Amino acid sequence: MAALGGLGVGALVLTRRRRRNRQLQLARAKVMPYYDQLANEINTLDPKDVDRARQALSDASERFTSAGSQLASADGVEQYDIARRTVLEGLYATRTARESLGMDPGPSLPPVEESQHEQLSAPQQVTVRGQQFQGYPGYTPGAPYYFGGDWGVPGGWYGTPFWETMLLGSVLGAGMYGGGMFGGGTFGGGYGMGYDEGYEAGQDADSGGSDGGNADGGDFGGGGDFGGGGDFGGGD
Repeated sequence: MAALGGLGVGALVLTRRRRRNRQLQLARAKVMPYYDQLANEINTLDPKDVDRARQALSDASERFTSAGSQLASADGVEQYDIARRTVLEGLYATRTARESLGMDPGPSLPPVEESQHEQLSAPQQVTVRGQQFQGYPGYTPGAPYYFGGDWGVPGGWYGTPFWETMLLGSVLGAGMYGGGMFGGGTFGGGYGMGYDEGYEAGQDADSGGSDGGNADGGDFGGGGDFGGGGDFGGGD
């Protein structure tokens, strides 16, 4: 009987492992086509002397570098979801670069995040804990981070992910673990779970401290010639 019990436990562990592997493969498959598309855009688009296109490609390359690092360290569905968001932010930037160069923007993209919160309808400054941040209803060069909106702050595109360093700290400091941020709010669907690890990895990659972008990224691993902004850094 003990032997049969051991076989049953072993079969259960194997089944769970296979299920997890399938989930990870599916999550990765949802990211990689967009990741490869972003790599191709960064490698082939020439901003010429168009400042708006140069800044958009700088934003895209920074998002690509961060996504490469996130993919390299991803070991769960949530981490792959984070990387997918980052890649989509980069692709919205390359669409703007294309439009600035008079080119076809390319195929339509899915939203970075499905959000039920109020969204910006025009450029607007928002105040968070006494600090002002410029927000936009759509991607704008220099504002490559999308926020879904929550806690009275409208969703939109911003130049700084202030919701991580400020709003997250406020929620944790108040001990609000039951709802809002972690209960299906802005970071529902896996964005908040494990975000700190992915975000820090992306920052390391931006400063040249990680080769993580080699995860199926070919010559673009870690951002390639465009890591941390590459030849387009600063949007001059």
